[in-house]
Formats: sequence, C-alpha cells, structure tokens
Amino acid sequence: MRLAPALLTWMLGIALAGWLGCGGGSASGGGTPVSHPPSISNLSVTPGAVYLGGGGGTTTVSATFAFTDTGGDLATLTLTIKNGANVTIQTLAEQPITGPAGLTSGTLFGQVTVATTQADTYSFHITIKDNLGATSNSLTGTFQVAPLPITTLPGMANPRDRVAATTVGGLIQVLGGGDSLGNHFSTMESFDPATGIWTTRPPMAMPHDPAVVGVIGGKILVAAGGLSRTTEAFDPATNTWSTVAPMLTERQHAAGCELGGKLYVVGGNQGMDLNTVEAYDPALDVWTTCAPIPVARSWSGACSLGGKLYVIGGYASNSVSPWLNRVDIYDPATNMWSVGPPIPIALGIYQHAVVALNGKVVVFGGANAARGLDTVYRFDPATGLWAQGASLPRLMSQFGAGTASGKAYLFDRLGTICYDPAKDLGPLN
Repeated sequence: MRLAPALLTWMLGIALAGWLGCGGGSASGGGTPVSHPPSISNLSVTPGAVYLGGGGGTTTVSATFAFTDTGGDLATLTLTIKNGANVTIQTLAEQPITGPAGLTSGTLFGQVTVATTQADTYSFHITIKDNLGATSNSLTGTFQVAPLPITTLPGMANPRDRVAATTVGGLIQVLGGGDSLGNHFSTMESFDPATGIWTTRPPMAMPHDPAVVGVIGGKILVAAGGLSRTTEAFDPATNTWSTVAPMLTERQHAAGCELGGKLYVVGGNQGMDLNTVEAYDPALDVWTTCAPIPVARSWSGACSLGGKLYVIGGYASNSVSPWLNRVDIYDPATNMWSVGPPIPIALGIYQHAVVALNGKVVVFGGANAARGLDTVYRFDPATGLWAQGASLPRLMSQFGAGTASGKAYLFDRLGTICYDPAKDLGPLN
C-alpha cells in the first residue's frame, strides 16, 4: 500500500483540507499553560475493505474519531500505516490539525488516498498532540485490500450460450446450448478446474438448449431443452451415450436438477408456461408426475440442498409482473411445495444460474424488465436470509453454472468465470 502523492499534497498543503476539528465543548481559559494529554476514542475507518484493484488502483479512505482535550490546544496528528506483517510502510508525522481554536471535545476527520494494488490487511495507528507536546493514547483501525472472489479462465472451445453444467469425477461437463442465430447444439465439453483445460467429449444424440442435467450413479442424465421428450444418459466409464425413458411432457426453458437419486424437471414452456413437475428414477427407468409448482413459469433456476429442491425466479407470462422473485421449495418426502423468502430483486429475475455451494443457494446474474444483471445473491436456509455478494465482472444471462471443490464456475460464449465464496466480502467496490 502507498499513499497517493497528489491527494496527500492537496490535503496537507492547504490547512483546511487536512485533519479538521469540529464539535462541541468549551474554550479553555488563560493563565500559565498546563499540559493535559488529550484522549481519543471511537475510531471509524471507511470503507473498511475494497477488492484488489478497486477504484482503478486507488481509493480514498476516511477516518473519524472523538477527542477530548482539557487544554483546548490540539496541534498535530501522526498516522502510521502497517501491513499485515506489522511492518511500517508509511508514517505521516505531526500533521497540523485545523479548526476552531480552544475546543475541548469533538470529532476529528481526515482522508488519505491509498493504493489497492496489493492484497493485505493494513492497520492505521493514530495519535494526536497538543501545543505542549503531550501525546494522546493510540487508536488502531484496519483497512483490507481483499483478493477478488472472481477470476477469468479459458472459455469453451465451441463458444455458446444456454449451456447446462454438472460435475462428475472432478470434471465439469458442459452440455448443449445455443446461439443468437437460432442454432442448437448437442456438443459436450469437459472442463478441468485444476488445469483450466477443455476436452471435447462425444456429442449427445440430439440438441438440448437449455438442458436439465444431473449425475446419478456416476452417469450424466440430460433432459428437456429439445424438440422431443428424449432423455439421454452418458457413461463416463465407456464414453458413450444411450437413450432412456422419455419425459412425460416435452418442454423448453425448464429448470431442474438431481435430488435424492432422481432427476427433477420443473416448469418450462410448451407454447405456454408450464407448472408441471416430473421426476426420473434411473433405477426403474421411469418418469413420474410430482405436485405442480404453484406458479407456472419458464427460465427459472434450480438446485438441491438439504434434501429439498429450490426453484428461484423465472418468467410467468400469465402474471401481471411476469419476472418473478419468488422462491419455491419442494420437499420430495411430502410431495409438497412451500414458499421461501423472495430474492431481494424487486423487479424479479430470469435467465440466471443457481447452484448449491457450501450450504447456501447462490444465484448468479440473469435479467429482468429493467436490465441485465451482474449480481450475486446467497441464501442461507439455516437463517432464512439473503445476502448480496460481489458483482460479476460483466452482465450475464442465459448461461450455465457448475461447481467443483467449493467454487462455482460460470460458462457462456464470452468465457469462463470462477467464483470463490470464501473470498466474497459482499459488494465492496
């Protein structure tokens, strides 16, 4: 970290732009000067953190704290900045404090500009002196330059949107999808998160755009997103595809995932939005009808967590406000739906991606009537609370997402993005 010389010169070259005194208190009396060491408290540093590279490489950090000074003769402030190894990297010694003379209590405020080019947790150490050289106690605050929770990785060999993704054997399999020209693909590619290498795998028998996928018994199951009810299964051990029992209902733009050894397919569109739900049991090679979702929709997102199926948002063409922010939760033990806390996007969300990650439901990107989205939201079923995460580096909709080793990977025609929830401190920059 360094202080930016331009702003530092401006602040300290003009007295009123440095550390300013304000607040209540009374003026001290005359007579022989007596040293009364000032006291400081309640240091607040804002912002407390930014991501690496935030603000284009620099950011302004503000500090405020309360003071008391019996003598009413505050004179200077010393600021020392240390890195995470407790090594001093910058000291601003005895900078003048400006403001109304004679104050015995109040608040001091100041700013410095710091670089955000090196990730670390920095500490600010502040003391003040009066005119007789009496030094206050020291206050310490922290400021973090946090590693980015999002990195960019190599994109697919065959760039496309609306892909589906699932993980087997530590590899993320990315399937199907389409493009803006109306092409639909049967392509399957394998992504290795450890190396960033893509490998082309045998294509599906027919295009799925977008598909619903899941892994059961080590095999990849693919349904929906085609112009038929065809369901396919891929065996990584033999590197071959086969067809299994077809879905009960042909549907596009459906949501779904694996839950309890079955592949669930929810909603979608077949000339009109659907509320039907069906589940495939590979042990019996049979599809069965489940309780319908309360609101018919397409373009929603789904994941399984804690033995339940979470369906987030979607587009309900028969609703007054078709972009939904609903959270519907299916319990296969009771074959019943319940409503969870809505995702905090007032205008709703569709064409997004949803994954279960480290005990939370995570929702990436999407769009609504107002705009495309670069947002990340995390839902904790244990508390029933939503929290906003760090923003994606670009707007994303109609894309796929998979997980591996506690991270999420997002795939579209523009590339691959890795999201690490352990580094997500929220929308800082």
